[in-house]
Amino acid sequence: MYICDTCNGLWVDTATVQRLVSERLKPSPMMATGIATPPPARVKLEAVRYAPCPICQRLMNRVNFAHASGVIVDVCTDHGTWFDADELRRVLEFIAAGGLEAARVRELRQTPVSVPTPDAEDPWRVMRPILEGNDAKVIINALVSFTTKKKV
Repeated sequence: MYICDTCNGLWVDTATVQRLVSERLKPSPMMATGIATPPPARVKLEAVRYAPCPICQRLMNRVNFAHASGVIVDVCTDHGTWFDADELRRVLEFIAAGGLEAARVRELRQTPVSVPTPDAEDPWRVMRPILEGNDAKVIINALVSFTTKKKV
């Protein structure tokens, strides 16, 4: 961890961020009680300034921590996270209060269930029985008659 004497911001490498999160991670006492957890915090929109990573100098991504904390942090996916003054404390309080678990539950509720796709080996597997059976002629004739009808 490095602190900026000018702005009191903190640079925290990825491994340290993960360790800090896991140390404070605990299930919210509100989970599985049926009592609603607080809604995601509102984010104040300010002028956006992308900061360069102190390690690689590439511009970092600005991310609402856990997509629900209301704390916008600058993240270099390869090297770490920049926390402006007081942001690390706010993130750790969010995690300790069960906000990270609540955000995960909210995200799981909003994630659609994927439907298994047919085997890639035979893309016509679903259509083959229709095309090979007697129904194929009926379907093809219906499609031809539908597409060749003139509008009145």
